Amino acid sequence: MSSYTRAQLLEAIAVAFEVCGSTTPSEGAAKVMLGALSEYDPAKVMTAIKRCMEEVRHRLSLADIIQRIPDGWLSADEAWTLCPVSEQVTTVWTNEIARAFDQAGQNGNDRIAQRMAFKGFYATEVQTAKNENRQPVYVKCLGLDKSGWAGPIKKAVEMGRLTRGEADSVLMLPSPEQDRTEAKQLVGAVMDKAKLRKMIAALPFMQDEGGIDKEKIRQQLRDGVQGTTGKEGGEG
Repeated sequence: MSSYTRAQLLEAIAVAFEVCGSTTPSEGAAKVMLGALSEYDPAKVMTAIKRCMEEVRHRLSLADIIQRIPDGWLSADEAWTLCPVSEQVTTVWTNEIARAFDQAGQNGNDRIAQRMAFKGFYATEVQTAKNENRQPVYVKCLGLDKSGWAGPIKKAVEMGRLTRGEADSVLMLPSPEQDRTEAKQLVGAVMDKAKLRKMIAALPFMQDEGGIDKEKIRQQLRDGVQGTTGKEGGEG
């Protein structure tokens, strides 16, 4: 235990029991409790003890402390803020949040009823994950509005919920404006090429019956058109 000494934690446990109106544990019982808490980060244990003093309104127990040790899982209220309000919205959440949100969605469009139902479903999902020793894994849920992708993705990277590589796989995709511009350029290139071919076919010498090798000329002109198109594509 690095941030707090055993003596400090034992004292904090004794104070917490007193604040919560419980009988202060004996020295032996306190040491047993500290032993059970030794597998957790001492700073997180101290956080849990402080939360107990603020929240517990009954006889304090070891389970109350362990239940409040930060473990990476968001509270139900925090998780609810990640639930999208429509299919247009992008979010980064866990599969547990997604499943709870899906179940809560059975309450129709009543957001208040959905939120209350969500809290119960989410608590069950998280408890199952904890029982299976699973840590939260965040995943992207991209909304239909591409212009709204960047904000939530970048925020998730800053909070350590997504890696830079996971974010780049989305943020490096072309924007809606780029999509439209490239589409226009592609259509323009196709139309120009078709127009040039019509012009080639309409040239007088292409219709003469003299000794001109028309096929050879056609091929040379086609090569020129294709070369010009390829060059423009390479410069873009």
